[in-house]
This record gives sequence, structure tokens and C-alpha cells, in this order.
Amino acid sequence: QFALSLQTVVCLIVLAMCLGAAATAALSATARKQLLLAEAQRWGIKVHQHFDAEEIRLVFPCSGLRTKQIVETITPGGILLAKQTVPLQRTCALATVPFAQHIPMPLAADICEAQRWGIKVHQHFDAEEIRLVFPCSGLRTKQIVETITPGGILLAKQTVPLQRTCALATVPFAQHIPMPLARRYLSRDGGCLVMDDGGDGSVALVQANIMDFNDDWFRDCKKHELNETDDLNEALHHALGTSALRTATIDPEAIRLQIVVCFTVLAMSLGNAAAAATATTVRKHILFAEAQRWGIKAYQNYFSEEIRLVFPCSGLRTTQLVETITPGGILLARETVPLRRTCALATVRFAQQIPMLLARRYLSRDSGCLVMDDNGDGSVALVQANVVDFNDDWFRDCTKHELNENDDLNEALHRALGTSALRTATIDPEAIRQLRILARKMFGAVADEKRLVICARRCQSQGLVFVGRAEDIHLFLRSDAVRKELGITGLTQRGYTSRDNKASSFFKFCSRDTEVELGAWQEQVAMYHDDNARTHTTVQPLWQFEREKQLGKEISDATCMGTAAAASHQLRD
Repeated sequence: QFALSLQTVVCLIVLAMCLGAAATAALSATARKQLLLAEAQRWGIKVHQHFDAEEIRLVFPCSGLRTKQIVETITPGGILLAKQTVPLQRTCALATVPFAQHIPMPLAADICEAQRWGIKVHQHFDAEEIRLVFPCSGLRTKQIVETITPGGILLAKQTVPLQRTCALATVPFAQHIPMPLARRYLSRDGGCLVMDDGGDGSVALVQANIMDFNDDWFRDCKKHELNETDDLNEALHHALGTSALRTATIDPEAIRLQIVVCFTVLAMSLGNAAAAATATTVRKHILFAEAQRWGIKAYQNYFSEEIRLVFPCSGLRTTQLVETITPGGILLARETVPLRRTCALATVRFAQQIPMLLARRYLSRDSGCLVMDDNGDGSVALVQANVVDFNDDWFRDCTKHELNENDDLNEALHRALGTSALRTATIDPEAIRQLRILARKMFGAVADEKRLVICARRCQSQGLVFVGRAEDIHLFLRSDAVRKELGITGLTQRGYTSRDNKASSFFKFCSRDTEVELGAWQEQVAMYHDDNARTHTTVQPLWQFEREKQLGKEISDATCMGTAAAASHQLRD
């Protein structure tokens, strides 16, 4: 049926060419509409053929009238469409729709007076201000103190001066900032030092600022130095006197968070020796903390049992391009087949499919991915093949077995892997058949004479594995420290960029980067380090990762807290 539909399109084009320019223009318009319809359906957008309009306007003629006022056209959604002056024309008028319109109160509040909108105004206020203060005398740090409100507003960014009267001050109650407002600050390396996820959709916040004991406020205030055994509220009444408000209290959580900030300042003042001793621990803790912040699971390592079906290309020539396309519709690479005796095409051991909606962009072309056969169930057969070299580290170190026509596939697989092979490791005959089709389309019938090779390798990687939704992984990578640690050079709208390890020697010298797409935002993906991948850090859909690899031990909250505590003890010592 698909072949017939393509044949029909070809015949229509030939017919249009015979009929002349008028028919060609009509066919071109139809093709453009079909393209728009396909794209709209892809994103779930409804399409209607036309619409009927009955437009009515209320019009005020402006002939003979003058004004300096500006006419602003604002939608009920608060969007400013235009700003216009009223011209001195006899035919000028103001027009509006025949129904009353309204705009929500928050959208218009910033252009109206307080009383008009029911805002209460008070003549004065009485204040009983209490501050928790950490003296910084004798301490040095390069950290920047950011003063952020619970509403997510950055009030100030300050360095800590080398003054004996310098201190950090905050309010006596614990503060929190909603997670949506905190994200812009959580994704950075520096800045606000205390933003701990409370687990309830909020983040703990210390609204600290730098002050000087010589300032008027602190010079005139009452002070009380806290001891470990002090009762907080009794100490507060010592500072305020007997006339203190009964509601005035000090939250112990506010003191705890202030101590965390001050500990960071103290750690930075210890010098390079302490920093060097904990550098590795700190880097790991940054990755763990950032991953947990975005709901991403972290694993210590992974075990890999990778199997590849390989078609040797020695002695064969083709002008076709090999496109490596994932089942998620992502184009990973476009490569030519080089004239090398060690060149080959490799694919995974299981059959793959791609949804028809994602395959349409590739099916509508003359060249590219050569195996995309409609399965009739809304999916298209796919061969995720790429060009490899038997001299590459992966293939040089792997176990190989050449397939014969009468070989039992699973027995051949166990020969390649050995007796310790996982019981779940199997080879799908459909994957072999699709690879044969690809080779025949690329090199012709002579490809049938070549024998396929099973290549297998078992290894363990000590690198971290991060598992989560693609959207959360993208948020995770907004941190400069995370990107630096993972060898990622930048972020894109669909993923990230990293150095291309498979580029030619010339491009390697020029540090060429390639884009890695994360896939659909809601899809679960695994991000990990692989020396044999195109980039230092690579990404796979979780289902595909788990078909060839086994995750190591998950890093729990307790493990992360233990790591942080160890770093704290080292710095304290």
C-alpha cells in the first residue's frame, strides 16, 4: 500500500508536468497543504478547512477632533498589540468589538492607583527588628553573598570585605522559597549557598546580607552573644528588654542555616590545602546534590554486556550515506563509508522500530536511511547502524564470531561471550534480516556473499550513571559545574554539545563540538560516560540502556549526606 501511494505521487507529478504550469501550481499548493497538515497532526493540532465570519464593530468617528493621548490596543490576556496616535484625518475613527471585555486584576494592577484598586494605605508602622549575626572578623572568602527574598527576587550581590567590624546578618525565622522560583538560582555554581530542598515543593533559604557593626542600625541596637546552652527566647528578651512583644521568638532552624553559611565562609578561609584535600569529594557532592535537586537518580557504576551485529565492508564501494537514527527519531550522524579494509557497518542485536509520526521526515526524502519499511501497525522498521572500524578500541578488544547460514544464533552468541553470558542475552533474527537488507541496498547483490560477524564485549564502568526524565536532565545540565565535570561544552534547546571524539584528526585539532539530543522531554533516559561513544558523556533511552547494561548500586540520600559530612569533618580538622 505504501508503494502504491508513492507510485500515485510520482504519476501525479508526471501528469502535472504534462498538463503545464497551471496544473503544476495546483499540485504545489496541494503538496504545501499536506505538509502543513502532517506537521499539525504531529503536534496534536486540529486543522479546519475554512471559517465563516460575521464581524461587527462599534465605531466612533474622530473627524474634527484632536488629542495627544496614545491609543493602546490591549487583549484580555494582557498582551499589548499596538500603540498608536490619532491622526488628523477626516476619515479616522476608533473601532472596538460589540461585546464587553475584561482583563484579570493582576494584569492591570501595575497601571492603576492604589486606592482605585482597593489597596490599603497606612500612615506609619512600628518595628521590632531582630537579627541573627555572624561576625566575620579575621575570616577571608571569595564567595559572593546573594540576598534573595522568599519571592525569588535578587536584592543584592556582595563580597565580604576584610573589615574587623564586618558580619553576616539574617532574620530570626526560617525562610523558604518555592521550587519554581528557586530553579534559576539552583542551577548555578556560585551565589546563594544555602538552598536545601525541603521535599514539599519548597527550598530552605537564608536571606543574609553583609553589614557593619559601625552602621547606625547596629551601633544603636542591643546585642546579646549566644552561648550553646542559652535558651533562645530568654536570650531574645535579654536583648529586647522586658517590653519585648510576646510574639517575638527565634527559630532554631534559622540559626542552623546561618551556621551552614558561616561554615562555608570558614572552609574557604582555610586555604588551598583544605580545598585540595576535599576537591574530589566536593565535585562528587555537587553532582549528587544537583541530581537530587531535579529528582534524578544517581548510580555508582554500570555493568555492560554489549553485542553488535557487524557487516564487514572490505572490498565494497558505495556512494550512499549511512544515517544513524534512533527509535526516538533523532538523527545522530550522517557518514560516508570509507574505502578501508577494516571498515564495517554495526547495529544492535535486537530489531528496532520508529513510530510513523517520527519517521515521516525521513520517509519523504530520496536518500538517507535505507531501511524504513512500514510494519502496518503505526511503526516503521529501523536499522540503527553506524560506520565502525575493526581497529577501534571496542572492536579490537571484543570477542568475534563469524556467522554461518546454519548457525544457531544463541549458541553463536554464547561462543562469543563465553559460558558466563547472561541468560537474557539473545539475538533477534529480524535484526539480522534488516541488516542484510541495509547491506544489499547499499552495496547491491554482492553484499549477500559477505558473512556477518557477532562482536561481544563485557566490561564494568566506574563512572556515574544519571537516570531521569529528559527534561530534568536538561535542567540538571544548566549548572556550569555539572557541565564542566561531565565534559559538556554547552546547552541547546534539545540537549547539549560536547567534543566529537569521532571527528577527523583535523577537526579534533580544532575541537569540533557535536550536538547530543536528549529526546522527548517525558522519556526516561540514562546519561553516562563511555570512552567508545562519540562524546565523553552520552545519553540513551532507559529501555535501550537496560537491554545491554545493568545499573550498579543507587546512591541514596544517606550516602550523599555522609559524603557531605566527611567533607565537613575534613575541613573542620
